[in-house]
Amino acid sequence: MARIKINPLIIFVPGLVVLAVALIVVSLGWSGEDKAEDPKSDSRENFSASVVRAQAGKEAKKGRILRTPEVQNQLPVELSAAEKKAEMDSILMGQIHNSPADLNLEWLAQFGQYIRDEESLARYFDDILQRGANYNKIYTKRAEKRNWAPVTTPYYFLEKAKYVISSKTSKIRKMKREGRNWLALGYYKEHEKKEGWENIDELFLSVFFKERIKLFRALQDSALKYNRDPQSWLVEELKTYEAILVDRHLRTLVGQGREESNDGGVEGGGETLGADFPEREINETLIAMGKVYLNIAEKERADVSRLEHFLGLTFQSMAMVYRRQPSAEAFSAIGRINEIRRAYLYRMAQLRWRDAREAKKEGKSEQADEFYFKATQHYLQCISRWGESDRGQHIEEFRKLKREIALWENQKKESSGNEGI
Repeated sequence: MARIKINPLIIFVPGLVVLAVALIVVSLGWSGEDKAEDPKSDSRENFSASVVRAQAGKEAKKGRILRTPEVQNQLPVELSAAEKKAEMDSILMGQIHNSPADLNLEWLAQFGQYIRDEESLARYFDDILQRGANYNKIYTKRAEKRNWAPVTTPYYFLEKAKYVISSKTSKIRKMKREGRNWLALGYYKEHEKKEGWENIDELFLSVFFKERIKLFRALQDSALKYNRDPQSWLVEELKTYEAILVDRHLRTLVGQGREESNDGGVEGGGETLGADFPEREINETLIAMGKVYLNIAEKERADVSRLEHFLGLTFQSMAMVYRRQPSAEAFSAIGRINEIRRAYLYRMAQLRWRDAREAKKEGKSEQADEFYFKATQHYLQCISRWGESDRGQHIEEFRKLKREIALWENQKKESSGNEGI
């Protein structure tokens, strides 16, 4: 019987295999420890990542194959009220820090609806200046007729306007006519006195803008009281806010230019309210605008694009305030935006789900696919705006939708298979 020669290296094979297995186990253990220590691998983040992937995967529409990410089987642990708040605050802070940090001419140009730059601001003031010049002729003739010297102090006309605006006896027609005329005449006199917009005092403009806002708010209230449309006065209020933003920013730039050119020399004349006043007024204006936009959004029920438009403007204004200087008021408004969007997306998810079922009943396969796809997207967008502990109540709904979609896909396959026989 021939002897079988055994390669001596074979003796070491079992040991090598054991060593390889041990190394794999150790490496897996290390990676598991890394995941446990890395908050990004937490189940909450895994779920959020699946949401992002699903939202980005709109290519699925082309193939009409409705795929949805797996939702964690284990429902999240109930958090305390403080933990829920901390979790939601973290979500909102992430949104804020992804927004622009600097208020500059570029930001103003994309944020503004009516007054976006120096040119549109100049047109705004030119209209006021023209009204002031026209009313100055009337005022001067009236003074000559009554044989008294016309007043030339700009603040006098602001006070006249203030009286008309704040008086409880003033009617809409009087506010609309005299309120605007006195303010315009005040601006005309100040412009004439200071020889140009760039030399007008900050204090005067601050009072002027505030009285215009009060006027347009009063006109809106009166319009609503008598069942009239306040939209035109709302537009004038928003124009005034935008004029403040552009005006204050441009004056800040002019001031910086003067400082550089003077290089420590004598400052220009005119009444000023402190170096930080324009910045404070910008922040106050952004908050006021955000409140107006949020109020419009909260009342919108039918027009989805209009709702999103004003929610977007609210977020831009409040996020900019917070980036410039942390504000509890701005942060609270951003939280409210999140709530409105969440409720809207949930409502849209349910509507599209219902539409998909109706389309199935009517035999409209492509429409059913489209509605199922939109329902899925709305659900995922909605869930991504909830804190982890609040998602649980909607995860089961989402699973039900997934099961229904899977059943629908099977039905389509069976139907196409039967047709091919």
